[in-house]
Parts: sequence; C-alpha cells; structure tokens
Amino acid sequence: MFDVIQQRRKHAWKTGKHPGQTGTKNLNLTVDSDIDLNETSYYFENGLRKVYPYYFTFNTHVKRRWIARTVKDVFTTEFLHGDVARLEEVVGSGRVKVNGKPTKLDYKFKDNDFLESAVHRLVLSCLETYLPDTNV
Repeated sequence: MFDVIQQRRKHAWKTGKHPGQTGTKNLNLTVDSDIDLNETSYYFENGLRKVYPYYFTFNTHVKRRWIARTVKDVFTTEFLHGDVARLEEVVGSGRVKVNGKPTKLDYKFKDNDFLESAVHRLVLSCLETYLPDTNV
C-alpha cells in the first residue's frame, strides 16, 4: 500500500496532476512584468521601513468551472469578495479586465478568456534593523 502511495506522489510531482485530476497544480498567476516588481519602493521613517502603496495585477486564464458564470458570481464565490458594493466600485473603475478590456459585473466568462484584476496594496511597516537571533 505504501508503494502505491509513493508512486502516485511521484506521478503527481512529475506531471503536476494527480491520477483522475483534469487540472494542474499551477494557478497560472503571473506578474505583468519585472517592471511591476521594480515600481515598489520603500523609505525609512522613525526607525521603520515603509513601502509606498502600489497596484499589483493578478493574471489568470479563466478556469473551466468559471465558464458561463458572471464576473460577480466568480468574484464573490471563488475569490471571497463578499462586499458587492466594493466589487462594483472596482469593476466600474476598470481595474478588472477580461482579454485586456474593462468588463462589467454581468459579463459571462467564455472559454479561453484571460482575467486581470488589479489590487491596491498597502504593506505594513517593519523595523529597519535586524533583530538578534534569540533562539538558542
């Protein structure tokens, strides 16, 4: 029995799929470009390192289970975006795009659509110095 489990794990590791699974383990979340990573900068203030607020864009191809579902439905169930008023504001501002174009809440996903969702990030401050290792 243990050998069978090990074989399944090796198969899953090599292929990215478990036996009987149709999807892959890769979420296909990518960064727009290296420029996005370089746009985030930080500064020091009162002994703290602070990061300037920035936008980050999540990109993914539409999953098969999302096909024929609306943007509102997917965002409220898959992404746990419970505040519908806030979701309407984000979609209305054009920060959610399908195939590179701003979309609406009632848009129904089709096969081969590409979803982009820009989020505004605020990072908590941290100390600008290293703390000594107290684990002995």
